Amino acid sequence: MRQGPDLRGDQIPSEIPSVLTKRMCLSQVNGIYDPLGLVAPFTIKAKILLRKMWGIKLDWDDSMPENMRKDWIEFFKELFEVADITFQRCIKPEGVDSQTKPTLIVFSDGSEQAFGTVAYIRWMLNDGRYVSNLVASKSRIAPIEVASIVRLELSGAVLNKRLTCFIKKEMRLQFDREFHIVDSEIVRSMIQKQSYGFKTFVATRIGEIQEATEPEDWWWCKGELNVADLITRGKTPSEIGPESTWQRGPTFLQRPIEEWPIQQSCSEGNLPERAKIIMVADAREADTLANRIDVSRYSSYNKLLRVTARILAIYDNKNFSSATKVLSAEDIQRAEIFWIKECQKPIMKTLNDDKVTFDKMYAKLCPQVRDDGVIVVGARAGRYVHFSYNKQEVPLLLYRHPFSKLYAVHVHNRGHPGVQTTVSKIRSKFWIINLYKMAKSIRHHCVPCRRQEKDMVGQKMGDLPLARLKPSPPWSYVGVDLFGLFTTRGEVNKRARGKAYGVIFNCFTTRAVHIDLAVDYSSTGFLQVLRRFVSLRGYPSEMYSDGGSQLVGASKELKQVTEGWDANKLHEFGISNGMTWKFSMADSPWQNGVTEILIKGVKKAINHAIGNQILQFHELQTVFYEVANLVNERPLDDIQLIRKTEFIFVRTISFLDEPQEEYPADHGEKLTTLDIDLNSCRTSSRHTGSSGPETTSHLSS
Repeated sequence: MRQGPDLRGDQIPSEIPSVLTKRMCLSQVNGIYDPLGLVAPFTIKAKILLRKMWGIKLDWDDSMPENMRKDWIEFFKELFEVADITFQRCIKPEGVDSQTKPTLIVFSDGSEQAFGTVAYIRWMLNDGRYVSNLVASKSRIAPIEVASIVRLELSGAVLNKRLTCFIKKEMRLQFDREFHIVDSEIVRSMIQKQSYGFKTFVATRIGEIQEATEPEDWWWCKGELNVADLITRGKTPSEIGPESTWQRGPTFLQRPIEEWPIQQSCSEGNLPERAKIIMVADAREADTLANRIDVSRYSSYNKLLRVTARILAIYDNKNFSSATKVLSAEDIQRAEIFWIKECQKPIMKTLNDDKVTFDKMYAKLCPQVRDDGVIVVGARAGRYVHFSYNKQEVPLLLYRHPFSKLYAVHVHNRGHPGVQTTVSKIRSKFWIINLYKMAKSIRHHCVPCRRQEKDMVGQKMGDLPLARLKPSPPWSYVGVDLFGLFTTRGEVNKRARGKAYGVIFNCFTTRAVHIDLAVDYSSTGFLQVLRRFVSLRGYPSEMYSDGGSQLVGASKELKQVTEGWDANKLHEFGISNGMTWKFSMADSPWQNGVTEILIKGVKKAINHAIGNQILQFHELQTVFYEVANLVNERPLDDIQLIRKTEFIFVRTISFLDEPQEEYPADHGEKLTTLDIDLNSCRTSSRHTGSSGPETTSHLSS
């Protein structure tokens, strides 16, 4: 409070500073040394006053209000009276037999201002009388945030338990019996219950109480008989003297236990702080092979079939040696049929249980059950199935089954085509309910598709040229364009780098494409590509291209070449007529847009096929041919999967339904195969000796 000698009682309040701060008061309160809590009813008054100063958000060195200053001056006056209080030093009184065990009685209480607990030891004298003495007490002020009386009473009960454990640990006495007394029926009833039925605050405290005490040791008494109430309200030093209730305990402790006004039969009723309990039934699915494999954990269709095939082999042979066998096509087909049947289980259950509902849902598809138990659709198109290429019926799959979506994602990832193409390819093998909805969702969530096909500003389309509308044989009217450049690797010197350019020929009639690779951007290099093209497809009647310098030069040189050829030479090259070369206007690439739009799809397929790899010239040319075949697999309609290749080869040459191996690309990148076996290309690429990623190919049109 000030520098100099300590104040005496007669100097208060005259010598107390006019500006009394929170820092001064806290310093004086912390100077009171009372580890056992013998004067807790008095010290709690100082704690309550400090709590009030925190409540009004008083700073450390701010002057407190006058009414609060008067309360502190009164407390400082009473502080001098504490020196006159005496306590019995020996807990064990005289006249007690050495074999007598004492009884431990602990009271607890709580109020809006504070909560606490006090412990007494009761002895039985040789003459039959009883004596009880104060042992220790604990007190806490209530939090500034308003808490319910029930929670404060329960917090006092927690202090009751902690003080009991402290006394039993530190004293060498063995107690005959323990009594824990509270004046709240609700708290006593809570302690009798299991902690899981209450909210977290109450449940943790009940669990702590039940961990160290027995519920049957807790008793209830009236509030006026609970001596712990002195801690929650505060008392002056004169009220806690040697013969006071605080030091001797309640008067009923001097009587036999049978006469104590305590009880345990309290009415429980509806206890507060109850947690809402929701009963949950554990409805587990049957332990089947499909549930153990769990198709929802797989992101690769081929991997699911391979894993299923090996597990089925283990089940059949009853040993794990079958897990390392080389899988055959029959094993993969068996695994696929297994998942088809698993997907059709709800449909089969509906067919067996409710034929009316089954007909209402699937009658339009004309389903029927095959000999192997698979439900197929398309009974009305039986003749079409007979004359189709694969001659197989189409199994029916549910929309919501993970297997259906996994196959749809598998088809879409092989080329990332549009919704129409994806639907057509899927329906060549499976008939999935709501397939259009599934295909749209897959394309919408496909990251490569969203990255490469951003929404661009559109423009009004012009009228189609006559060459696009006039019926004619394939490759009669052809559009040509160059794209690239591509970086190639040397044939002998693997570190050498070269340049190459892609050349695309587009049939206006069938929209088929022919893709080749030019060694350079010169007219001579382009003519070599053109001569390879006409050797395979024949001379077109008209050729359309941009007005590039190399294409103009090619037109002049081509005119000289065709004029000098006779009929025999034309026959040797498979050419019956010359062709007319037409150029679009300068800086007008949209006039050859029918070819430009196909370059977009070709670039996307090449990107998915080779990524950042640098291939040799012949390897890159092989990729171009296979990409051309993949692009020509585009269907003409959504009813039947009629491809461009069927006009050229009269049959399809892709193997969509065969399981394809997925090879990891160099540098940790995943390579999505597009019906293209680039394993040899990657093998040779890994022998370049470089440790980092190669230079990326430039795909600017």
